[in-house]
Amino acid sequence: MLREQVTVDGNINAKSFDFVSHMSRMVGDFYKIFGATSCDMGAQLVDTLVEVIQGPCPGNQIALIQAKIIDSSRDFIAGFDTAEDLLPIGFTEDDFANIGEFKSGFVTLLLSLLEGDLDVDKVEKMANALDFKVVKDRLLAVFTHFAKEILERDDINMETLNVNHVNDKLIKDSFEGGINEAFELYILMQTLAANSETARNNITRKTFNAE
Repeated sequence: MLREQVTVDGNINAKSFDFVSHMSRMVGDFYKIFGATSCDMGAQLVDTLVEVIQGPCPGNQIALIQAKIIDSSRDFIAGFDTAEDLLPIGFTEDDFANIGEFKSGFVTLLLSLLEGDLDVDKVEKMANALDFKVVKDRLLAVFTHFAKEILERDDINMETLNVNHVNDKLIKDSFEGGINEAFELYILMQTLAANSETARNNITRKTFNAE
């Protein structure tokens, strides 16, 4: 019904409107106006799209993919990582967790697109559209922030960080915050890799740098 409305006779209404594809295009346009004052609205839009495809709903999944939602999700995951990105659009350096939660919505959206019977073409399309370097860079950004908070230090060199030092500082609630985005990104990469050679080739150990 969200994609095409029917008459009482069961025929598709000539004035039928595809809300699903329209919302997907709205996400692409939203990138241009994203900022501190519009973040909550964008998060609601993404949450709505997640709701319409979970279950899953194959027709809505296909509609979103055709309306370029993978490209839009990639752009948001890749962007808005640094103070130079965030300060001009109204955020402060204390807003990292909020940005992480917003980005995490896109990762959930991508994972929701893969729910149900995994279609090879759909998996390959996502694997080819996603820039795995972007995903890895985002993983690094999230974990760097996590390590700084856990170790209460800003002068961390991620190439030489001893993970045991982080483990020693973990407490019961350590994984309650933005680090969940990193877990979801990792699950997304592994899900794609299990069904796509393109993705699999991007997560072999030799494709990762020291960080």
